[in-house]
Amino acid sequence: VSAAMNELKPCAPLSLKHVLAQEVVKGLQAVSDSLVRYNAMRMLRGNESSLFLSLCQAFIEVT
Repeated sequence: VSAAMNELKPCAPLSLKHVLAQEVVKGLQAVSDSLVRYNAMRMLRGNESSLFLSLCQAFIEVT
């Protein structure tokens, strides 16, 4: 996603820069909120817990 957004940077009109940035932040916040809710509502077993942790770490690295 990050690479695709970087490719579009030169193409986007400057007037959309702020609006697009807000939408990206809202999308990332929605994913973050979903991960927090999922973790709070589910009891994960050993393997599931490590996979969920890997997912969260990947999300943090990308954002």
